[in-house]
Order: sequence, then structure tokens, then C-alpha cells
Amino acid sequence: MVFAGTRQSKFPKVRPPGYFSPDADPAAVKAFYEANGYLVLESGFTPAEVEELKRETRPFAAATATICPITRRPRRPRPMTRC
Repeated sequence: MVFAGTRQSKFPKVRPPGYFSPDADPAAVKAFYEANGYLVLESGFTPAEVEELKRETRPFAAATATICPITRRPRRPRPMTRC
């Protein structure tokens, strides 16, 4: 099976179709997405970008805290974990 892109990945060599590296051919990515409605972009964000996104989204998550139906208290936001 041939995958688009040339960058090395931490994923196993054999994986389902639809996995693309950031340097993949945009036409191949577009064609796959249009045909299947999904794709997986490996290493799409740098670790620094992920940390920045976490910092920026925490206030939104805290603002949308819900009430626990059992205890009737606000649920505590769970800490963000690394994928």
C-alpha cells in the first residue's frame, strides 16, 4: 500500500488508508477526503502549537462546565492529557 507524503512517522508502517504526512501531495489529500469524508494528518501540529492550543482552549472549557446530575454541583474540568 502506498501512502502520500515522505516524512517519517512514529506510526507503524502498515496502517489504514487515509493517513497523510504534512508534506503529502495536496491533490491526493483532497481526493481521499472527497471520496471518504475523513483523513488523518500525522504530526499536523508541533508540540509547541499543541501547548498553545491547550492554553487557549482551557478558558472555554472552564466556562462551559456542566452541573453533575447526581451531586448537583459543577463538574470539575478534567486536566488536559497528552495524546
